[in-house]
Amino acid sequence: MREAVVSYEEKPREVWVFEPPAQVALCAVQIWWTVETNVAFLRLEEGFENSLKDFNKKQVRVSGSRTFQRARHGSRSKRVMAE
Repeated sequence: MREAVVSYEEKPREVWVFEPPAQVALCAVQIWWTVETNVAFLRLEEGFENSLKDFNKKQVRVSGSRTFQRARHGSRSKRVMAE
């Protein structure tokens, strides 16, 4: 789990999403969404008035470009979301 969370920012999402098992990837994405949301609110408190708009643009870009793909993980199939 720790490795998946740490490597999230180190690789392009479309590469990263195929590496950890699906449940681990989902949990790591939720962790990073929470971190990025908190950072947006902290920046707003610091006076960056566009922080929430910038965060929203990023979320819309990411959610709008996701496609479902079938991936093989060892002998098991899994359904994953990638950019």
